[in-house]
Amino acid sequence: MSSLESAIRILQSLSAQKPTLRVSDAAAELDIPKSTVSRLLKTLSEGGILERQDGGREYSVGPLLLQLGGLYVSTHSVLDLVDRSLSHLVETFGFTAYAGILDGADVVVLRQWQGSHPLRLVLDVGSRLPAEQTALGLALLSNCGDAVVAERLGPSVVHPVTGEAIPLADTLADVKRCREAGWIEVACATAPGITSIGAVIKARNASQPDISISVSFPDHAADDALRSAMAGEIIGAAREITDLSSMPLQLSGPRNPGTARGAR
Repeated sequence: MSSLESAIRILQSLSAQKPTLRVSDAAAELDIPKSTVSRLLKTLSEGGILERQDGGREYSVGPLLLQLGGLYVSTHSVLDLVDRSLSHLVETFGFTAYAGILDGADVVVLRQWQGSHPLRLVLDVGSRLPAEQTALGLALLSNCGDAVVAERLGPSVVHPVTGEAIPLADTLADVKRCREAGWIEVACATAPGITSIGAVIKARNASQPDISISVSFPDHAADDALRSAMAGEIIGAAREITDLSSMPLQLSGPRNPGTARGAR
């Protein structure tokens, strides 16, 4: 492995959940000699890609990476970033991935990237679904105050299959769960056996919409460990785009660049 490849692996190990690196930890995690890691971290720090923290024992993102990140965002719309993340989720897990925005009490499907798994629920871009019944919608509602959720949904909503009234308190409990965890898992009410996991990308400009992303999958195809892994990837993608999108959201580009048909 070349020094450049090792340096890239070191940088890829940084995340919102792990914003700093230590030589010993990076060496153990990446299976790279400590001497190599120490030398590369020192070089990356001297070049401004990383910077030293905690008296020089830890390394975090440096000013050059921030500069390059700003350049990246300036040349890509937020939907470009969303599409890249959805494509990565599909490639990683093989299930269908989606993005959506709120419109009143509904979530509108904004993007869909089709997975390779043969069992999926077909839902076109532009489709509208009750926000409280979907991972996309509940993730978006989680970034609204309870009063806003109540204003959007009213005192109760109707279950799309049984026709029974669902009290607002039940929906607010789901919204609270999503706020606390950062993600939500929802069983599809209209297609038994299909479940979705979603998280919200928070807009930095209050005049622009939040966007949610989700992955939809057959229950039998995902055990608890896989669901946990998907949740981690989805949360990470949503937080990364939120952090990158310091500029107002630009809802530009092709309506649906993915050749997608799938669930929510």
